[in-house]
Amino acid sequence: MNLFSRLIAITFTAGLFTINYAYSTDQATANPLFANVDTGRLEGLLNTGVIVFKGIHYAAPPIGPLRWRPPQPVHAWNGIHPAQNFGHDCMQLPLGNHAAAPARFRAFTESRGGR
Repeated sequence: MNLFSRLIAITFTAGLFTINYAYSTDQATANPLFANVDTGRLEGLLNTGVIVFKGIHYAAPPIGPLRWRPPQPVHAWNGIHPAQNFGHDCMQLPLGNHAAAPARFRAFTESRGGR
């Protein structure tokens, strides 16, 4: 095997290791994480070492008789509630395509190795 062939083989092998590392890093950050709260189970995500839960409901939607009243507890849910995305925006003037939705918050914490 001449020098040029060895150089090509080494470059190709290094490229494969780089691609494999990048793919495994992406997969690690895309794996969902779960948390149990009083009202059910949440599915979050790991983003660069930070556990993220977005759009967590903390109050019932202020519709019907709940309008202009103090916040009411959110109802418990069955199954797993996805918490990887932010919820709808609150209604603001001028009115657009907004819907009344539960009050939401987001939570971030450092990864603690599965604890």
